[in-house]
Amino acid sequence: MTADIFDFIKTPSKELFLKSQQYVINHEVYDPYTSELDELMDLMDAKDFQKVVDFKSINTLLSPSAHLIKHHAAKQMNDDLNAKSEWILFNKVLENLLLTGDGSKEQPYLITQISDERDIIQSMEDEVANQRLIKSEGKSYDLIKTKSGKEIYFDITLCMQALAAKFAVIEDEVEEEGEVEKEHEILEEPQRIEKEAPVDSSPQEVPEKKWWKFW
Repeated sequence: MTADIFDFIKTPSKELFLKSQQYVINHEVYDPYTSELDELMDLMDAKDFQKVVDFKSINTLLSPSAHLIKHHAAKQMNDDLNAKSEWILFNKVLENLLLTGDGSKEQPYLITQISDERDIIQSMEDEVANQRLIKSEGKSYDLIKTKSGKEIYFDITLCMQALAAKFAVIEDEVEEEGEVEKEHEILEEPQRIEKEAPVDSSPQEVPEKKWWKFW
């Protein structure tokens, strides 16, 4: 699949784009709420443009924003080849993303990342006013009302299913580890009790809270 994942660039179509989208969503590290766009912006703020250009992730592969950020990073480095390539990717990914629907409830846009919602709305030269999650007939939708008054539907069913599956795996792993730890504690309890040191009741020094910690 990796060889033809960008076939939709040469032949824009909903079918080819959804085939590539399925590849991304089925990937083991796929995250529809990825924070990697924030990481790219942080690198831009730090003027670490080479790291932005070199950044690779399954979660940014079909993200218009990611390719636009990388385009600007390449321009800052006077890297015309990469700047042109990323500009083409930005436009083609967005073009094919718009082919997946029309924003109505009957034909919602089929997104890969939640950030795609913002990219689509910005392409319409509009802004988000409010958003709500709707579940209907086994499907999950984000309904966004824009500042111009439009109501746009995004089908996030696959995103939510992938997220649920990911958390199910994590919960299973935690539960298994918990059972092992509990069994280990039961076996070691006599020795642990004998080796425990007296509790120090003297006041403990609390480390100074960092200025950037808000919790």
